[in-house]
Amino acid sequence: MAGADATIATAGELGLVLVDCPVLGTKKPAEDGSLVLLASGDEGAREQLAPVFDALGSRTLWLGGAGAGSRLKMACNAWLFMVTAGAAQSIALARGLGLDPQHFLDAIAGGPLDTPYAQLKGANMIGGEHPVSFGLTGAAKDARLIREALQAAGVPDRLDAAVLETMDAAARQLPDPGAVDVSALIAGLAPDRD
Repeated sequence: MAGADATIATAGELGLVLVDCPVLGTKKPAEDGSLVLLASGDEGAREQLAPVFDALGSRTLWLGGAGAGSRLKMACNAWLFMVTAGAAQSIALARGLGLDPQHFLDAIAGGPLDTPYAQLKGANMIGGEHPVSFGLTGAAKDARLIREALQAAGVPDRLDAAVLETMDAAARQLPDPGAVDVSALIAGLAPDRD
């Protein structure tokens, strides 16, 4: 948050119009123009930016003053990490219990606990394939930023800390953690071999 605050302050000192606009989505949604844009900043820039934002995404949420977009992106990434880690833990548990982990994905399919994201990342985890959509090292960097934001907001960081610990454990297990997707965090849940 300190970086965003410094950017906002600098833009103000220079008399610049600042619009903060992180996105939700990865390569495929970007190619399809279906990103969700989290815009925040000078409301006067909204009309001028609309054609660009409309070309990039399926919808744009205007969230108030500059910096709100980046703060909401952290909250969204925190949720994404929880879904990823939850799917990884359930798949690892199914394996550990001697079950076919695909049965976990089949059990949640189409129900209120299902998400397309869990199905996609879960299939990658089961198959041991982790093509980069959101890289593991970038995700760990974001998890550290989320942890700082949680602490600054006075919200306990226990859940984020556990996910970050799992990401770091996975990175230690993998030959090139920068070349795999966040779904590879399942490697951080490998059984201890003493």
